[in-house]
Amino acid sequence: MLRVLVIDDDRMVARVILRTLRGCQVDLADYAVTALQLAQERSYDVVLCDLSMPDLDGQQVLARLRAAGTGLEHRFILMTGGAFTADGAAQVEAFGVPVVEAARLCGAADPS
Repeated sequence: MLRVLVIDDDRMVARVILRTLRGCQVDLADYAVTALQLAQERSYDVVLCDLSMPDLDGQQVLARLRAAGTGLEHRFILMTGGAFTADGAAQVEAFGVPVVEAARLCGAADPS
């Protein structure tokens, strides 16, 4: 079974992701600090992380995972629910990880 760590402070988006990932073992963290602790304690196949959160942004989470040597940086996907500017896209592209816009994800699943 695929083990997924989802890091997102938006409850609606998190609910859609959880429904989309039915059949997977999913841990949900609504704060980056909580997610970093989980990543140290448990093993994950992939991390889905919101780009913009109240405590740390997705890029900071990625940097801390890299520094901790978890290996999760190779299985890390950034998500964003906000408008994604050209500057933001270039900044994320420099990190070399995929980005998923939440509107596309939410449009692909029934949120009810």
